[in-house]
Amino acid sequence: TKWADTVPFFNSLADRLRMTICEKLHTAYYKPGEIIMRKSEPSDNMLIVYKGVIGVYIDDEWQNRISTQGERSDIGEMGVVYDKKRSASVKAEEAVVGLLLDKDDYPSELVATRRKQEGVENINFIRSIEFFRRWTESKRTTLVSMLKKKRLRSGEVLYDEGGVAETLYILKRGELKIELGFETCEGHRWPRGNREWEISTVKRRHYINLKTLRSGDCFGHEEIIEKHGIAGVTEKSQAVRRTRVTALSLCELLFIDSHEVFQIFSSQDIISLQTEFLVPLPTREDIIQRLEDNKKKHRTRIEALLDAADHNLDRFPSPREVRSFCPTTKGQKRIANIVADRIRDEKERKEIR
Repeated sequence: TKWADTVPFFNSLADRLRMTICEKLHTAYYKPGEIIMRKSEPSDNMLIVYKGVIGVYIDDEWQNRISTQGERSDIGEMGVVYDKKRSASVKAEEAVVGLLLDKDDYPSELVATRRKQEGVENINFIRSIEFFRRWTESKRTTLVSMLKKKRLRSGEVLYDEGGVAETLYILKRGELKIELGFETCEGHRWPRGNREWEISTVKRRHYINLKTLRSGDCFGHEEIIEKHGIAGVTEKSQAVRRTRVTALSLCELLFIDSHEVFQIFSSQDIISLQTEFLVPLPTREDIIQRLEDNKKKHRTRIEALLDAADHNLDRFPSPREVRSFCPTTKGQKRIANIVADRIRDEKERKEIR
């Protein structure tokens, strides 16, 4: 129990409860690289690291490690408390001695304590958001009791265009981006013999970044409100997502289902939600203008590089210079070949002279 005094898991626990848990712990040994927990498996125990280092991964390919944890750290408790499946995979980064506490041995009174602690944290978080400060404390407490939690790794898509819109989200930690996708068709002509051309059409998918979301931002409600109005979900048909949301970092979100939104949010709340957390969608004319601006910027960069090559033929542009003017590999090769041809032609002219 003296060692337990130094472990954060046991902080704030009564001596009697601490002693009960220590008696239930059993030791497990893991070799370097050995799998300790797998994502999506049942949370049948939690682990306290007695010695060694563990790695926490967001997938089973063991490529995306999100953290490492050493002695006195614990993992897997929230899955036990909320009876949920593993949200990440864990393996030993070196030889590990762990103390396991089985789900059946986890004290029921501690389950209540942990849930209460997270509830208090969420209450304080909701209270810190300007939009919810106008609510009464009882209304905020009711909202927190309805909220569920979700985590996203960097680069993971929360929802995409065409998906069913049935959830309002509140970003608790991390950053997300909202993007609008659209498709363009580009025509290309290729010579086929004498005065004959083959015309092909290439479709490309583009995305415009509409907004970067940060802690305290609400989103996901736009399509729901537009479909069902302020009165709430009355139609059987479902709202459809118009945008894509992607994590820019490791994120934690709180969310509530659409039918519950209309139970706790008043008509005035819905109107304020649309106003204070507005994500403006560009018009067709705005999108066309953005595309034209990007193409013009791209052409200007290439022309500037080629002009520079005309006036300074003493050296070949560095790879960094080429990349700065043209981000695509195909474009870089084209520019490099053109510049190389100009330099070679100029040298040949000098030799002839």
